[in-house]
Amino acid sequence: MKAYTLKKKDTNEYHIFEGEMYPPGGEYKCSSGRKSICEKMLKSESERNIFACKDEKEARKLCAEHGRKVCGTCVSHLYKTV
Repeated sequence: MKAYTLKKKDTNEYHIFEGEMYPPGGEYKCSSGRKSICEKMLKSESERNIFACKDEKEARKLCAEHGRKVCGTCVSHLYKTV
């Protein structure tokens, strides 16, 4: 299952990182990619996590609560159709 983590960059921008839950179906443990979804932030540039290990629906909700600080390109990925 996909897992999403929102990280704060030192520029006060928030970026979403996609990963996987582990073990599958597990709670509160997940991986995240080396780069944000938009590829404009590296994991190593993170000051802290805003949230971690959320599913797509919960990530959308939490990103909306943080408003314009969240990268628009990253957020659009949560709404794309397959």
